[in-house]
Amino acid sequence: MTEISVLLSVYNGEKYLREACDSIISQTFTDFEFIIVDDGSTDRSVDILRSYKDERMKIIQQPNKGLSAALNVGLSASAGKYIARMDADDVSVPHRLETQYEFLESHPECVAVGSNAMVIDADGEYLFTSDQPTDWEIIRSKLPRMSFFHSSTLYRRDTALSCGGYQENIKHYYEDLLFFNHLACRGELRNLSQPLLKVRLVPTSITNFDQKSYPLIMTIVQRILQTGVFSEEDQKLTEKIYCKNDRRWKESNYHLRVGKINLEDRLDRRRAINHFLRSLQKRPGNGTSWFNLFLSFFPEKLISKWKGWRRRRYAERRQLASGLG
Repeated sequence: MTEISVLLSVYNGEKYLREACDSIISQTFTDFEFIIVDDGSTDRSVDILRSYKDERMKIIQQPNKGLSAALNVGLSASAGKYIARMDADDVSVPHRLETQYEFLESHPECVAVGSNAMVIDADGEYLFTSDQPTDWEIIRSKLPRMSFFHSSTLYRRDTALSCGGYQENIKHYYEDLLFFNHLACRGELRNLSQPLLKVRLVPTSITNFDQKSYPLIMTIVQRILQTGVFSEEDQKLTEKIYCKNDRRWKESNYHLRVGKINLEDRLDRRRAINHFLRSLQKRPGNGTSWFNLFLSFFPEKLISKWKGWRRRRYAERRQLASGLG
């Protein structure tokens, strides 16, 4: 038995796939297999994967079935004691596997461990470092909301299989949220304080949706966790939330999001203004982008006050959505 099975699913991920794979191949911890499930890609993803000659890599091809089904295929094919998740557009730091392996080996009460992450934009520019909770009691108090970057996690394979793996009828919307809530019934979940991953924000991400819909998503998740059923009504509502916006909307929202980070967290007005203008190119009627563009020219003190008010409002909505308010 190998110690770790690294599990990556890819669907048309040629742009960043090589960087993601290279970050795994070059890990300081070497006792792993690298299982990559190609979920029906139509781009050059498979050609990129086949260019590697590393014997630890195992490529599985299937018709497009969605992320959950692809992860379950990889999970079933794995032989490792632990499963390390990885996404095709993220980057693991060289000592990630070694650090997380040592943690789980010395913490048998823990079934999964994630880490903080360096968040980067689509071009690889650093944006900020996350501040995820590390203590189990804090993480548990926030459930069912997830306090993890899915692609930063290392979890026990046997526990994952005993929970039934990923819920395939969810496909790729919040499969990770349900999965880790099920794991939480079997043991502790932790995060390591050090950033062990670079998480890339991209316009095509499934998490690039209208954040005002978050309370509704959490309502659906809580209902699934309580009943064990993903109803036809919930499925239609989920697809409406995630699929109602076209490519131009997603690109506009991505640039708005990155612009806000550059303005509020880094006070980099030049980069912020550039992203707000690119957002408006995609959606000229985007009032939020216009507001933030004008805000970019105001004094730092006013920008800071606006950031504080907006973050408090956002935290209140998240708290209410998690059933804690």
